[in-house]
Amino acid sequence: MQSIDRITVLENLLRLPGKSGEEHEVAEYIIQTCLGWGISPSQIHVDDAPSRIPLPCTTGNLFISFPGSCSGPQILISSHMDTVPLCAGAKPVRVGDKIIPEGLTALGGDNRTGVAAMLCLIQAIIVKKLPHSPLVFLFLIREESGLQGSRFLDPKRIHKCSYGINLDGGSCIEGTIAAVGANRFSVEIQGKASHAGVHPEKGISAIMVAALAMEKVYRGGWFGKVTHGGKTGSSNIGILSDSAGGAVGQATNVVTDFVRLKGECRSMDPVFMNDITNAHQMAFEEAAKEIPDHEGNCALVHFQKQCEYQPFTLSRDCPVISLFENSVKALGKTPLLKNGRGGLDANWFFEHGVSSLTIGAGQNQIHAVGEWVDLNQYQGACELLEEMISKAAT
Repeated sequence: MQSIDRITVLENLLRLPGKSGEEHEVAEYIIQTCLGWGISPSQIHVDDAPSRIPLPCTTGNLFISFPGSCSGPQILISSHMDTVPLCAGAKPVRVGDKIIPEGLTALGGDNRTGVAAMLCLIQAIIVKKLPHSPLVFLFLIREESGLQGSRFLDPKRIHKCSYGINLDGGSCIEGTIAAVGANRFSVEIQGKASHAGVHPEKGISAIMVAALAMEKVYRGGWFGKVTHGGKTGSSNIGILSDSAGGAVGQATNVVTDFVRLKGECRSMDPVFMNDITNAHQMAFEEAAKEIPDHEGNCALVHFQKQCEYQPFTLSRDCPVISLFENSVKALGKTPLLKNGRGGLDANWFFEHGVSSLTIGAGQNQIHAVGEWVDLNQYQGACELLEEMISKAAT
């Protein structure tokens, strides 16, 4: 079998639809490609995570296992198959050392670059007969909708892995060894409708309660980049809707009686992450008391919060860190270690007992129109994976 062109693999993946929850075509491409390379069906497994994920899914997480050609630690190698909705209809175009979208869409480099690099490593193992310890390749679903695939996988499938290499980011020489955790929250404000022109005083505007609460959050320094007492984090309110997810309110002449808001709070410190969330809750509860109707009745506030994933930090003596650093140096480059400001599948791997370092594979301007892939970083990630796997084998 001849070696495949790495860029062709990436372009093929970028053309496939696969927004979060609809990754079946991507999974099928991976499976059929691997079968075509002679990988046994017994090495391939699609799990039952969708039975536990509280969102619709068209496929499960995809595992491809390799017994070791020599001794050494079992290693988890992972990336996620899904993209954000803005990638729908993306058509990749190569321009010099970049791949860009042809139209006004995102591209899906997050995280088809990681998936492509993993496929190239699988093929390199077969063609180059790379020495390797036991490997578990994991292609995840629904990362973009709250790390659902990594959260709800069966930990028993990865518990023998000594450590992991996760692909999700831009630079291949930057290793992410820590990442923030996140709370998600929703707020339902039940006010009271009335005629906005005839008897506005008889109504309780849910919109105004929400506006006052958000003003309190902002003035208190709990919105956006948050810094209090030497601790840092962030927060955002991203969705305002009616009970069905549609537009807030029915008409300009009716005092709006219901608003639902959804937001998030993040921090490397789990206690401070909760402090930010609690500040939001207090602001909404206080705001409701400040906007009564003519009889002194106030809006009802129902605040719900849930931890989506905890923050994590790898121990500096974790073997995957030295493996990464030594491998980058062997390729003539200088390794960098950093903390991540967004959630990663590595957050849940850490909870499942597998310490995973995350490297990039060329993503740029993700989740935005005009997203692009740096092909030098992508090729670098492919080379780095081969180096890391070879070094880990004993």
